[in-house]
Amino acid sequence: MADQLAHLAAVGSLPNVSIRVVRVDVGLHAGVMSGPFVLLEFPTNGQPSEPPTVYVDGFTGVLFLDKPHEVAKYDDAFKDIWRVASDEAASRRYIEEVAREHRR
Repeated sequence: MADQLAHLAAVGSLPNVSIRVVRVDVGLHAGVMSGPFVLLEFPTNGQPSEPPTVYVDGFTGVLFLDKPHEVAKYDDAFKDIWRVASDEAASRRYIEEVAREHRR
């Protein structure tokens, strides 16, 4: 696990990668309630070519949600997750710290 965490820290320093950690001690946030999801947006020259879609991989299969009120709920969840996440530098330090602990 230490090697995997070290790899994440290294990849997170690339200019096209952003890793932000949500620590357990931040408490309840929308990500806990929503579970994992992917918010898909399809920009072309700054304008959406298709409406946004939410992809949810669940226990019994996948869901593609594209109704505006459904997408809005997940967009709000993403904003709340982003709000409680550590910034990139703090996240990298935390990942490196946990990697060191696993090496001991």
